[in-house]
Amino acid sequence: AVANARDRASGGMDVDENREGSAMDEGGNGGGTGDNDNVGESGVALESADVLTDICDVVGRYRPVVLATLARDVQVHEENMDLRGEVKKDEGDMLLMGEVYILRQVEGMASYSAIMLESIVNRMIRNRIVGGMAVLRWGLGERGGGGVNDGDDGSAVLPRWHALSSAAVQIGIEIALSDSGSGGDPTGSGFGAGDDIGMIIDGGGDDADGTDGASSALSRRMKKIMTYVGPIVQHTAQRVCHLLVKAHERHSDDIKYKKKLSPLQVDLVEGMKQFISSVQHHVIAAMGKEDLSIIMAPSVGTFDLGSSTISVDIECMVAKSELSGASIASACRTALEGRDIALIETLARSMEGV
Repeated sequence: AVANARDRASGGMDVDENREGSAMDEGGNGGGTGDNDNVGESGVALESADVLTDICDVVGRYRPVVLATLARDVQVHEENMDLRGEVKKDEGDMLLMGEVYILRQVEGMASYSAIMLESIVNRMIRNRIVGGMAVLRWGLGERGGGGVNDGDDGSAVLPRWHALSSAAVQIGIEIALSDSGSGGDPTGSGFGAGDDIGMIIDGGGDDADGTDGASSALSRRMKKIMTYVGPIVQHTAQRVCHLLVKAHERHSDDIKYKKKLSPLQVDLVEGMKQFISSVQHHVIAAMGKEDLSIIMAPSVGTFDLGSSTISVDIECMVAKSELSGASIASACRTALEGRDIALIETLARSMEGV
């Protein structure tokens, strides 16, 4: 379906030529004018087919096959490592590499349309075929198992990496806090298969007014979210700063780039600012959704965040977490490793204000 849509977007030249040859072979009347001219390989008329809807409907059905294939790849790798007497890679890292590979294949087929690509990726996340960390690493140009140091030139960084990653994190948070999940996201989201991450509602604790129970429930909810989001945002800071360091080293002797930034540097710096801000927004929104009103509702109709009865400040929780601007700035400065790179120091200072 993706191939048919791509051919249609590019003018359908290759598809029309193939149909013409096929029509001549079958009927000898010369192709290109019959009723089958606009029919794709699946037998669906290209003009009337809703390709994106068809793809999204099919993605979920292939999930068991894809996950079984990834598991088999890990097993084969471990067997090969045993035969060679080499140290085996972490199983989670292997699965993450597999997810990145899947995303690369989707990119190769659907990159002709930004909407098509983003919609398919989001559907794959919702179906738990890939996780938020895999989308981030793919977006930031990691192609192998090298982690932060993979692909130093930044040539594989996607132009909209921050938007794709932000959407992935938002969906991942929804899955993590869903009360209808199947026991956690098995595709690198940070939640184990045995975790119960349904709606967290405390019965009220020991206090009659439920204040301690509300605070405890919010804390546990925040912990669940940060278990998922924390590693993603920290890896973002490390990877972006690593690419900025390498870009600085490449352009250190280039007079042109001493006066202005390269397009890659601008994309990384501004993209990271937007990504961190949007993730903070997603977390705060998730903490204040739906069941939060149930958790916080005392017997009276109103409450005051500054009162001793209910002292819940979601933004304060974020400020004390790995998602805080100070934590991100610290990760940026750590990546400097003693180097004097003004761009990264400026980025770190701007992160402190986020």
